[in-house]
Amino acid sequence: MAAGVPCRAANGASGNKRIVQASWLVVTLWAWPGLALAEDLPDAPTPCTLPAAPPRTAASPELPTIRKLIEDQRFDEALQQLETRLSANPLDDEALLQHARILYWKGQWPRAEREVQDVLGRHPVDRDALELQAQLRMARGDLGGAVTLLRKIQDLGDDRPEVQQRIVDLLVEIEDTQAVREALTRGGALTQEQQQRLARIDHPILADAGLGSTWHGAQWWPRVEGALGYRLGAPLTLAGGVIAEQRNFHHLPTDAWSAKLEGYMTLGKTTAMLHVSGSPSGAFLPAIDLRSDGSYAFTPSFGAGLWLRLAHYAPKGEDPATPITVGPYLTFTRGPWQIAPGWLFLARNPGGWNHTAFIKFRYQLTARTTWFVWMYGGQDPSYIDRLNALPSAGMTGVVGVDQWFNGQFGMRLSVSRNQPFGNFEGFTESTLSVRGRL
Repeated sequence: MAAGVPCRAANGASGNKRIVQASWLVVTLWAWPGLALAEDLPDAPTPCTLPAAPPRTAASPELPTIRKLIEDQRFDEALQQLETRLSANPLDDEALLQHARILYWKGQWPRAEREVQDVLGRHPVDRDALELQAQLRMARGDLGGAVTLLRKIQDLGDDRPEVQQRIVDLLVEIEDTQAVREALTRGGALTQEQQQRLARIDHPILADAGLGSTWHGAQWWPRVEGALGYRLGAPLTLAGGVIAEQRNFHHLPTDAWSAKLEGYMTLGKTTAMLHVSGSPSGAFLPAIDLRSDGSYAFTPSFGAGLWLRLAHYAPKGEDPATPITVGPYLTFTRGPWQIAPGWLFLARNPGGWNHTAFIKFRYQLTARTTWFVWMYGGQDPSYIDRLNALPSAGMTGVVGVDQWFNGQFGMRLSVSRNQPFGNFEGFTESTLSVRGRL
């Protein structure tokens, strides 16, 4: 066939076949765009003089989508893509809101809130923007403002259960018990931990009464304890109480009693306990006993603390002593478990130094049930002062459980064993306390 002859003329009777082929080509190009004509056309007649197809070039790699970058936590790259998109269209509110959301995740809350407010200025009933603004309010501690925004979302017709549950959770944090009850009529539920917290708010008075006993060889020493506490608010609880105990020395009963005042404080990541007590009995209990225990949580799983104690013993017929105890420790928390290893340094005053290693385990089985195990070992493990202020070397172990049966009634049971090294009698102590919130 001569060059340059049209395909239709050259093919003659094959024209209908070419129409079918052209129709197939249209379908092919619609379904798979970008395919090369020369490769995809079936039964292409060789005699036709068709224009040469341009050489195929390698396709440039497609940029990952913003969604993919977020899923991979490549936030900086996602921000760059969004900023490029916003530079082309500053009023692209979808991109601006996504940009603000990533800033929120990165902790840049003031800038994120400014961008959300820009979106709400143009779209005041945008639910996504309102929800993000509520999250930002929560992040900076404005829980009441977050509740207002979430209720506005509900007023716009958003009936998602998780929105109502978030409102209930925030009202519990605010400790507005009446608002919590009203919110629960619309939906939501309380965890056991939240129920316990509300019980502490509604019943701020804590009454504690306990009976204890100590066995030392063939001797049995009874003990009675009682205390009343008042919760002034989330940060502070004050408690006062008395302890009365009888011990036998050389088969002669000796009675002693002591009064105490304690304070418990939680402020952000810091928790602290202060204890002041004293016994005017002139017997085995310290005449003055000052204690403090403070800890700071650097992260939710790691913290550090310090135990301090100054006690002054002045029993009749014996030389006075004022031991000072310093006990640094660490806390490791994972799920319901908390482990706190530490070391006690005791300055006998008068006398030298003694030291004891210890480790405490705490297991939060439920919001109402907590198990604890303490173990001490070294030159002064007898922290319960069973005989006098003089240190001894040995091991001490404590096992106990805190159990609340409901929001207002509970108990604590503990058993301890102190075993000095050498040919010495040990001590076994048990305490059962009953607790109630009034």
